[in-house]
Amino acid sequence: MHAEINPWQPARFPAHGEVQIDWNDRLLLIQARGPFNAELMVRGTTAIADLRAARPADGRYVELVHWQDSMLMPPEAWVRFEKAVRLFVSAGLNGTHTLCVAAPEVEARWLMLPRMVALWEESRPVELFEQLEPALARARELTAEPPASA
Repeated sequence: MHAEINPWQPARFPAHGEVQIDWNDRLLLIQARGPFNAELMVRGTTAIADLRAARPADGRYVELVHWQDSMLMPPEAWVRFEKAVRLFVSAGLNGTHTLCVAAPEVEARWLMLPRMVALWEESRPVELFEQLEPALARARELTAEPPASA
């Protein structure tokens, strides 16, 4: 299942930022290219909520968020992001782990990453990566089926 958020849909303000969301078996891959505004966070929350309904029946999946260009968002966008994360957690829709990829040159990484990690760690383990490939390898480890009992 796949969704893209179109920043050109009519809104009070045009949405800023791009988000692509894909399911791959037990991996929810979110590729986010900022900076972001509150309008994009509203659309993103709706798209992710719709996609999470298609998660594996046992609810076991890993969320991998790949931040590109910028993580910057104004306070009103952060409030919407934080509210969405807490809503998904309260509904039992969060993954078993969050893997976060943000290269050192991603704008506002120093500001936003600690806040996001603290928020996510309230409900699940978080692992940080600077490159996508090691994060994907870790996702494969985490989502591997356990060996059958002998």
